[in-house]
This record gives sequence, C-alpha cells and structure tokens, in this order.
Amino acid sequence: MNDPTDPPLRLTAVDDHPFVLNGIRRTVRDRAPWVQVIGPPCTVAELTAGRIGEPAGGPGLGPPPAAPAAVDVVILNLDRPSGGGDPAADVRAIRRAGAQVLLVTEREQPDPLCRAVAAGAAGLVGPADPAGRLVHALRSVRVGAPVVGERLARALLTDRSWVTLLAPRFVRAFELLATGLAPADIGSRLDPPVAAATVRAYLHHGIGLYRTARRDPRATAGPDRPDRPAPAPLAAMGWDERGIAGVVRAPAPAPYAGGAPPVPEHR
Repeated sequence: MNDPTDPPLRLTAVDDHPFVLNGIRRTVRDRAPWVQVIGPPCTVAELTAGRIGEPAGGPGLGPPPAAPAAVDVVILNLDRPSGGGDPAADVRAIRRAGAQVLLVTEREQPDPLCRAVAAGAAGLVGPADPAGRLVHALRSVRVGAPVVGERLARALLTDRSWVTLLAPRFVRAFELLATGLAPADIGSRLDPPVAAATVRAYLHHGIGLYRTARRDPRATAGPDRPDRPAPAPLAAMGWDERGIAGVVRAPAPAPYAGGAPPVPEHR
C-alpha cells in the first residue's frame, strides 16, 4: 500500500467535528504516510481565506498551508450540523480555491450527492470504508479521476434524465456497480465482456457526461437532441472516435472507409 513514489498530498476537512478527520488521520498514519493531514477541521469560508488551524502534530501531518491552493484534497462532510447551505456552492468554492473534493455522508439522500458531483466533487467516501478504499480514493482524486462506488452509483441512477443519455452497456455498468461489484466482475458480466480498465473508462465518462448534462442539459447528445456532440471525449485515455462509439445515443457515425478499425487493446 505504501509507495515511495507517491508525492505528498495535503488534506483537510470541512466539518464541525474532528471525528471524520481523526479517522482519516489514523488510517493514513500507517497506510499512506505521503498524506499530510491538516487539522483541525475548518469551514468553507476559512478554507477559501487560507485560515486553517495548526496541525495536531505526529506522523502523517504537515504544516498549515500558506495559501488555500496548497491544500490538495478537502473532505466535505455533507452531514455536518451547521449545514453550509447548498452543497454545490460549497464544492464550487473549494474547487475555486484549487482543491479537489471528496464527499462524506451517511445519509441515503441522492439529491445533495448529485448536486455536489455536478458541481465538481470527485466522489464519495464513507467513515467506515476500509483503509484500502480510502487510500485508493486519494490516489485517484489526486490525478483528477472520479471516485465512483456503489453508493454514488445508486444516487446517480435516480436521475433518469441522465440515464437516458447513456448507451445500455454504460447504464448496465452503473447498475452492477450499485450492487457492490468491482470493475473486473462488472466487465465479465457485460455482453460482450470487457476488461476492468474499460469499465473504469465507462464510469469516468458517465460522470463527465453527468456534470455536462447538469450544467447545461441542452449541451448533451440524446434521442431528442441528435445534433449535439457527445461531451467529455476519452482521448486522454487513448480512445479515438471509434473507441467511444455508443457512449451516448447519438446518430451512428459515417461508415469507416479505411478498412477494419483497430480494436483497443483494453477491450
């Protein structure tokens, strides 16, 4: 779990109580010493103004940042008693300060989660998550990858306007994830089967499409908007236009004139 090549990552929490942050501190002390936990927890206003408390000291902790952007990841507790208003507004403020956002909630309420993800939150972690899952989430969010687990998948699937934009195999991938299956198991159940890396690409693209659709529903392709292009291309993952065919229910592309198209290695 410990990788000497992991660069330092500074993390703090927007919360009313140190319970969540202390739990993360105990986890990273042994499993991810490259994570520097800045505490105690703060408010969104304190974070964006750079007024963050001194760390408590000890392994896995680091000095308070000199500017808001020095914090890499913020754990945003949607259940904090002080509320904080619109979770989407909180996420946007933290993202403007230069940090990625991971959500924490024990409530099964899809709407706050969906609004926060649409505003740019990377995903959801739980106070009772296994240590390995938290460390994987921190590694993922550091490189800009979404953190999509079963609880977030269940929340997103309640938004039927988004579901109708996805090809059936993408919807099936999210449905299987919502049951708790891992990407490799999901891939083996799709028809035809695909590799775990391809399942992750489906999930990542689905999150990107969700954010685009919630920002401007007119900007996404769909059965009633055939003239709109598909958002969030997967070129960064090594896919070309043939690799993403069927991501959304857009009109079929013109016949490929250059012979049989290559099949991506990860399919």
